[in-house]
Amino acid sequence: MEYIRITSYYEGKLVAEHLYLTNNQVKAIDWFKKDYPAHVGKCIIVAESIDSDDTKWKEYVTVCHRCGVIN
Repeated sequence: MEYIRITSYYEGKLVAEHLYLTNNQVKAIDWFKKDYPAHVGKCIIVAESIDSDDTKWKEYVTVCHRCGVIN
């Protein structure tokens, strides 16, 4: 499955991370901004494509499912 990982940084420090089940980075950023409006204009928001079938990301995606940070 394809996900977009959104990370948000404030003054160079990671302050939020969330996964969205989509392959569209623009949509994922828009969803993140709606879900976390306090980050808009104050944080640097970064989008990254994640493929859960890639062995590099399998454990990460599994942990994110357990933590409930996937929409």
